[in-house]
Amino acid sequence: MKLFTSKVGLFAAAALFAATFTATAQAQDRYLFRVNVPFSFVAGDQSMPAGNYLVRLDPKFNMVDLTPKGGTHVQRVMLKGDFTARPGKTRSGGLLTFAKYGDTMVLHGIWADGAAEGHEAVRSKTEVALARSVAPASASESDSTVEIR
Repeated sequence: MKLFTSKVGLFAAAALFAATFTATAQAQDRYLFRVNVPFSFVAGDQSMPAGNYLVRLDPKFNMVDLTPKGGTHVQRVMLKGDFTARPGKTRSGGLLTFAKYGDTMVLHGIWADGAAEGHEAVRSKTEVALARSVAPASASESDSTVEIR
């Protein structure tokens, strides 16, 4: 009888661990995306080529990591601590926004899958220099978005 009781306890503990792990993995999935950015852009102070990226959002430390597909270099961008309302009407899928300075696109913000609020990127030295040297684009051309599916 003790053997049966210990097996039931072990099974219950394993089930609890699996449920906890699954819930944690599902919660983290909304902060891990794959995205195709069809244009070159600046993230932080680093120029990034057009292409596929793995995007890992860390809301606890207000950072986002961008890793090119097949690449090993991770570009980390600091995010502002305050929240910003998600542009547009839909909340499905993640969202990246970019600010346009002349012909240069700069990572501006990130919203997790289903999130109504997200974070804007901290303005880098590169973005500040671009803002000073380039006349602002018209309001209709100022931002671009990339939906994450």
